[in-house]
Parts: sequence; structure tokens; C-alpha cells
Amino acid sequence: MKKLKIFLLTVCGVFLMHTANAQNIVGVGNLRMGMTEAEFLELPEISSKLVRDAEDKNYKQDDRAVWKKTNESKVASYEKIYSPDYVVYEFDMAIGIKDYAGNDNYKVSAKFVKRKLIHIQVFLTGGYDVEKLLSEKYGQPNVLDKMKKVVCQNGYGAKSVHSDGFIAFEWGAKTKNNASLLIGSSDCGKLITSSYSVEDGKKYSQILEAERRIEKNIEKEELKNKANASKL
Repeated sequence: MKKLKIFLLTVCGVFLMHTANAQNIVGVGNLRMGMTEAEFLELPEISSKLVRDAEDKNYKQDDRAVWKKTNESKVASYEKIYSPDYVVYEFDMAIGIKDYAGNDNYKVSAKFVKRKLIHIQVFLTGGYDVEKLLSEKYGQPNVLDKMKKVVCQNGYGAKSVHSDGFIAFEWGAKTKNNASLLIGSSDCGKLITSSYSVEDGKKYSQILEAERRIEKNIEKEELKNKANASKL
């Protein structure tokens, strides 16, 4: 019993020390939650690039550009923004983490509401190594594991086992800003995706709900107009 108590106290002490050393979640690189849009545009990695409207992105890819998307941008329906207070920037940026090829350059999106940064998303080329780094920085995450093993067969009849589904890691669930890492695998392991996000959870949820509400109202209005037109 005495040994068990010593073991439990040791584990508890390590956990508390790890929690005490956990850093606050503030952003990614020079991107800081709550920074103004003007401050963002003045950052060296942003000011050195050309800001262009997202509707031009399909016609000319340019890694040196910062793509700005507003409710006035003519983009695909699934990318459309409805609120005039909501602005999204997409660009390439180093985040201080090298991928398996030794490169530190990732696709990033920064989302602003009323000119304040509320959400950052980094599209990664890896995932599990990033989880280790984030856990060292922010402490142990909450984990939602929806990965499962599937048996796949190729055209020659050979079978192999792959992971299918997703696993999500979350840090700072009870704080103003939270971070999450999502790793997904599908199509017998042929398609692996991962992304890292930092957000002001409450504000980001509010803007997403507002976007859905506006979109739904527009869809209802369009259906109503079509119905009235058919009666003519």
C-alpha cells in the first residue's frame, strides 16, 4: 500500500509539473489571436507579398500572393462568404516545423471578424510528429480516436491493412483560445490529410452559425423566387 501511494504521488507530481509548464495558446508563429487586420498586413511574411482577391486564384496560382476572400469575392458556392464582417486570407508561411522533406512552408488561412483574428488553420504534410511537439508545449490533449483498421485488396489480389477514419487532438478546451490537430486517412491509406488550427472557440462558432443562417435564408429566398417565377 505504501509503495502504491508513493507511485500515485509521483505520477500526480509529474502531471502537475507538466500542467504548470504548459504554455498559453496564443497563435501560430507571428500570427496572434486577436491581432488586428492592419497588424496582420504589416507582418514581414505578409507585407512582402501581393494581396489579391480570391476570385483570381483559379486563374493564376501564385505562391507569393496573399489571397483575400470577402463576401464580395466571386468564388465557388462552397467557398462563399456571406457576412461583410468576415474576411479570410490564404497564403504560404513558415511555422517553425519542418516536414519529412526538411521544408518549412505551409498553406495557411487566417480568418478575421470585425478586423480581429479569430481563427488560424495550417494545412500540414504530417501529423503525429506535430502532436508530440504540441503536447510538449500545451500539455496532454483531449483525444477523439475514430481510426479503424480496414483490409484492402489491389488489382492483383494482394491484401493489406490500412487505417481509415480520423483522430482529433484538442488543447485548451476550457480556455479562450484552443488548438486542435486533425489527422484523417481514407481510400485505403492513399489519401492522408492533416491540419492544425488555433481559434477563439466562442467567436469562431458564432461566425460559423451566422454564416449558416445567412446561407439558409438566401437559399429559401431563391426557392421562393423560383416558385413564383414558375407561376408566371
